[in-house]
Amino acid sequence: MPSRSAQTTFHWYFDEEARQREELLLGGREQHGLRWISRGQRRLARVLIGLALLAVVVSLGREYLVWEETRMRAIIGQSVQVEAWAWQRLDYAAITASLDPEARADWVRWHTQSQQGRRTWAGRDARLPQVEVGQVEFLGRGRALVEVRLAAAEVPDVEQYREYRIYRNLAGEWLRTSTDTRLWGAQAEQTAGIFHFVYNAQDAVAVEKVVLQAETIWQNLHERLGLTTTSGNPSFQIVIQGENVGNGATRFEGDRLLLLSPKLTRSPVYEDESQTLSRMLSTALTRRAMDRFMQGRGFDPRWSVTYEAALEWLAEEVNPLLPRDPRQESGALRKRVAQFGLPRLDDLLEKRHAGYYWWAGWASSAGHSLLAYAMNTYGAERIDDLIVGLTTAQDWEELSQSVFGVSAGELESGWHGYLRWRYGLE
Repeated sequence: MPSRSAQTTFHWYFDEEARQREELLLGGREQHGLRWISRGQRRLARVLIGLALLAVVVSLGREYLVWEETRMRAIIGQSVQVEAWAWQRLDYAAITASLDPEARADWVRWHTQSQQGRRTWAGRDARLPQVEVGQVEFLGRGRALVEVRLAAAEVPDVEQYREYRIYRNLAGEWLRTSTDTRLWGAQAEQTAGIFHFVYNAQDAVAVEKVVLQAETIWQNLHERLGLTTTSGNPSFQIVIQGENVGNGATRFEGDRLLLLSPKLTRSPVYEDESQTLSRMLSTALTRRAMDRFMQGRGFDPRWSVTYEAALEWLAEEVNPLLPRDPRQESGALRKRVAQFGLPRLDDLLEKRHAGYYWWAGWASSAGHSLLAYAMNTYGAERIDDLIVGLTTAQDWEELSQSVFGVSAGELESGWHGYLRWRYGLE
């Protein structure tokens, strides 16, 4: 009889074939690890692991670039705000500190004169402009092209506008610097009819749209002014410049027209770059066409404000890219009305505008509004009659009767109503 301390062992037996398979499987795993996975599967696993690591690295790189751009935008935004504050307070030490010490001397002089002109124009109504940073394009060489929007301009009632500025990174700070044509990209050329455009990559998008309308603008001008086109008409070379020092927005040199890059031109926020460029082109071509129209006709310089307003209105009218009858800046006009009341027709016979930026003054806005009212009321086809009338009429009564068929008093009364509606003036 077995003792109680003896252990009982149970033996489980499979059939012989199953037992052999089990022993072979266990023996193979002990000796060779995971050799049951094929070589191709191991390679695939390594590739997947490598791709996963690469995705992580790329993701981290993108996050860093986003963070770095955000940081740079914040620094640039602070620089823009400091510059606006310095000009408002006329803190010339802070103004100088906000500029790149390596900026070209001619650009610094241009910039200073430009800003002083704006401040003088703003006068006692000057306020701290509210600036916002829009698009930022990093151009290389530590420079960035920055879209600056003025949500509230230097003077109340001046519409929101945008301008592009170039900033350079100096020891972690972004300082406003001079323009550099080398940053405008490769040069390109394009021909459309009698127009040959020369421009750089920075302006390519705007030029592509304007090229399609240049011939239309020129033909519309000839039709509106009754001019004839002949095979002897000149061709025009349109050069878009990425340099704003010493160059106006538009300048003719014979049949070569120099236009400022739309990215260096102050423009209303409701206009895109192609519209800004087309406005400069249209204005220049209108001036050339009207000079031809006026050949052999006398002109009394007292009508200069009305003539310039007619030119500007016509340039907008013949340009299919521009919005109809845009509202001009009204700050200077509003100040003038507050002091002297609504302008009279006879006030436009004198140039009582400021020496700085007179086109932003009350005379320009008043003349533009008069033309907009007259053309919308009496018909846009009267524009050529008006231009002819400016060469012969002695006063507003004669001009109004011959062109619009109404008295000067009736024209002035209707214009005042338009001013009250359009600009809210009383």
